[in-house]
Amino acid sequence: MALDTRLGCLESNLDDKSEPQQIINAAKYALRNVAVLELKLPFWRYIPTPLWTKYVNNMNYFVELV
Repeated sequence: MALDTRLGCLESNLDDKSEPQQIINAAKYALRNVAVLELKLPFWRYIPTPLWTKYVNNMNYFVELV
């Protein structure tokens, strides 16, 4: 339960295109890459790197979805 609704993320055998699987993928991507973006030289603060752009797009998708 989150946000006063069932998200369905605990179901087994989720389809890759299902909304619950997309939520899982977005959260996993964010958690994996926040360390890379913060612990290495922060080029993204001056030049929007591909990783930064993908990270921002992913977080925007996550916010819209959830």
